[in-house]
Amino acid sequence: MRPHVVLLTAIALALPGAALPPAVAGPAHQHGVARLTVAVDGPTLTLELETPLDSVLGFEHAPRTERHRAQVREMARRLRQSGTLFAPSEGAGCVARQFDLRSAVLPPALLTEHEATPASAAAPATAPAPANTAAHNHAHARARTDATAADAGATAAHADLEARWVFACARPPQLRSLEVRLFDAFPRLQRIDAEVAGPTTQSGARLTPARRVVRW
Repeated sequence: MRPHVVLLTAIALALPGAALPPAVAGPAHQHGVARLTVAVDGPTLTLELETPLDSVLGFEHAPRTERHRAQVREMARRLRQSGTLFAPSEGAGCVARQFDLRSAVLPPALLTEHEATPASAAAPATAPAPANTAAHNHAHARARTDATAADAGATAAHADLEARWVFACARPPQLRSLEVRLFDAFPRLQRIDAEVAGPTTQSGARLTPARRVVRW
């Protein structure tokens, strides 16, 4: 979890009568459940999402096939659609300004908007036969073993995804709510535990496909 999220939680727990409700006190990693931090600071609205990869991707390991890589690219494309995923108060005039996405098990190149095309894909060629076939096969076997071990380690650690959106709002006083539409883009998501740091209050809310608006 990012330091910003930890700080918000600590502040909320320190305020008298402002302890977070059970809605946001669940397990750190639970399939179908994500955490969303909403921070309002003057004209800036910052949203930080932490979710198991399974909830938005369907698997929690490094992509092994071209199909997996296509799934990762599609997930990243959907997450970049800030205006589709979130609807701040209409009168606030909020515009998306920044987006960041990261995961320990996904190649950063697959998460960017313009993925570079490998030279080998642009100009296919027949690779020359290795001079030492035994050594070549051993290297491939070791690579497969390393990849399997890496996947096993990632699975044991419960691979997560972290996303961050920043909006600039022209009329901050009118920014009083946020509709979260992540459920439409990612049907595997069933619950989002939200922590809100508003201009004057700290609060928490449990969001579901039927209840997707958080207010402050």
